[in-house]
Amino acid sequence: PDNSITEEKDDRFGHFTFVKWLFSILESVNEPLNIGLFGRWGVGKTGILKMFQSEMIKKYSEKYQYVYIDCWKLSPESLREQILISIDAVFGGKKEKDIENRLYHITHTDNIEKKESLTETFRRITITSLPYFVLGGIIITIGYVLSVQLQKEYLLSTIGLLIIIPLGVEMLKKIAENSKRVSESVKQVIPPIQSPIEFEKLFNEILKQKKKEIKTIIALDNLDRCEGNLVIEMISIVKSYMEHKDVIFIIPCDSEAIKAHLQ
Repeated sequence: PDNSITEEKDDRFGHFTFVKWLFSILESVNEPLNIGLFGRWGVGKTGILKMFQSEMIKKYSEKYQYVYIDCWKLSPESLREQILISIDAVFGGKKEKDIENRLYHITHTDNIEKKESLTETFRRITITSLPYFVLGGIIITIGYVLSVQLQKEYLLSTIGLLIIIPLGVEMLKKIAENSKRVSESVKQVIPPIQSPIEFEKLFNEILKQKKKEIKTIIALDNLDRCEGNLVIEMISIVKSYMEHKDVIFIIPCDSEAIKAHLQ
């Protein structure tokens, strides 16, 4: 099967040498740093990334965090968003939904306390208590009819004691609950992030969640397999993230294919 290798023991073509070179570059060059891994399609670039990831987890997990993104599955807009979501997933700070709220048109609701006027208070109390008065009137009427027909005068007072009084207490509780400051819901539409500066700001916010000594490595695979116009847009998007001192991009690609897209 056409599966990329993930361990040095499965490497029959000497590709692990490139893994060693990658770590040598990471350990010897100052940031900001971005690495191009050039080779024609099918020579094993993805396998090198997989072995690099495996080796990093074993030996360098305290120094680096690794994010792998397959560009072939994404549009330029979703690439920009996926970079943010993937990095946040590594550091586990913000929630994916919170980030999406910043990226798209989101309507959220805030509860704002509001003082009532006397008219509003009277109207609310009337509406709240009306069902209790109606129910109480029905019960008293039934009790009165029964007490007359059965000729038992104590029946009405018994009904009042067992039913009307508890009903009145419940009504007062309801009025008391509704007498607190009421809140009204205010809907606000947040415009989506659009400018590169806004994306960079969110990018930096997410990276603040990580430990200072840890660097983030982002591998953007299969960029050269995308259509020409998408490649140009994706390169422009990635460029806005490339100047962060704690972020290192590794971009494996066919340099000839990229040149053809740019011409």
